[in-house]
Formats: sequence, structure tokens, C-alpha cells
Amino acid sequence: MKSLILSIFISTSILGFHSSVLGQNSDFDFQHQVKMEMGVYSKDELKNSMDYSFLFPKTGNYFGVEMQMPEAGMKAKSIFDYDAMTMTTLMDHPSMKMGSQYDLSKVMETATSAESNDGEMKKTGNTKSILGYTCHEYVMTTEDGGYAEVWITNDLDFENVYQAFSAMNKKQKPMSMNMPQGFFMELTSWPDGKDGKDKITMTVKEVNLNQPISISTNGYSIMKLN
Repeated sequence: MKSLILSIFISTSILGFHSSVLGQNSDFDFQHQVKMEMGVYSKDELKNSMDYSFLFPKTGNYFGVEMQMPEAGMKAKSIFDYDAMTMTTLMDHPSMKMGSQYDLSKVMETATSAESNDGEMKKTGNTKSILGYTCHEYVMTTEDGGYAEVWITNDLDFENVYQAFSAMNKKQKPMSMNMPQGFFMELTSWPDGKDGKDKITMTVKEVNLNQPISISTNGYSIMKLN
């Protein structure tokens, strides 16, 4: 089992055949920032880690993701536009500014195909505080043996990312397990079950409710990909 968010990140790096160069410029304004950290472990040893941030607007049908890529000397920004059904990824390199745009419905098909639709999610009744927000624990199991522990808060007025993506594509086959309302603050996933050697963690490190950020596509050479 892979988390949907991890699948999205992987999808942003998949290159396809370009069909055109986009000429229009767009500006996206955000008000809220959630800084997160992802870790990939094997036998409890950290193999890879990545810092990234979710960006949410005060109003508007879109959200953003910023990813730090120090090893590549780059910073990536992705904008998921509900209305246009596009995912635009912008790459900042010291020598160039480049970008790509995908049909979001096709990206979602790729991401969800890596996941099991058959599973179960249960609320355990356990609670804990993360960064001052009350969180409720859920455990998720899938038919292929995957297991995850998720901590979700209802104290933040952000959409659960699973719910957001489901809302973007009305034709998407709904997941058999009902995703709870709220924003996830911590997730630990064992793709091969809790006794497996591999583990993926995603943890909120900082919440900024008043952090205005603007992302513009101006100056980027953006390729529209199939």
C-alpha cells in the first residue's frame, strides 16, 4: 500500500511526450501553509527524507505543494487546480525556470491504480495533541496486507487531501473505505504490513495560518504533457 500523497509526488516526476508549450500566465494566492516531513525507512533505518509544504488559499478551488530538492539543487512547486483539472509543476534551477502541466484526471488514474481500493478504516478512540491540535487515531488496512496509522484533526479548516482529490474528479471510482473528515497531521504506513521492513512516515512540523504566498507561472517555459 502506498499513500495517495506519495503517489502524487512520484507522479509529478514522471515525464511524458509533450504536445505543446503553454503561453498563458497564471497567479495563485495562498493564505495557509502546512510544513511537513516525509521519511522512507527500511528495517527502521532512514533511507530518504524530504521536506515539503501544503499551501491552501483563503478562497479558491486549488491548493499547492512546495518541495525542497537540495540534492538536485532545485525547488519544485505544484499547483492542483480543481476547476481546470490540471496539475502544474514548476521547477526552479539556478540556470533555468521550467515547468510541466498534466491532465489531472490522468494523473489521478495513475496514482489510484497504485493503490488498493478494497480496505477498511477504523477509528480507534485514541487521541493525542500534535502542535496543539487535538487528533484522533484511525487505522487503515488493505486487502493486499498494507497497514497504516493516521492521526486526523478537525481543528483545522483544510480538506483532507483524499477528499479533495475525490471531489476534483466526479467520475473517479470511489474508494471503498470512507475517508474521515479532517486534516491528517501524522501518517505511518507499512506497505507490507506492520511486521514488514519498509515504512513511510509523513508528519506535520509547522502550521502557519497567516502566511501569504503567491505562485506565478510567469517566466516559466511550461510543457503540456500527455
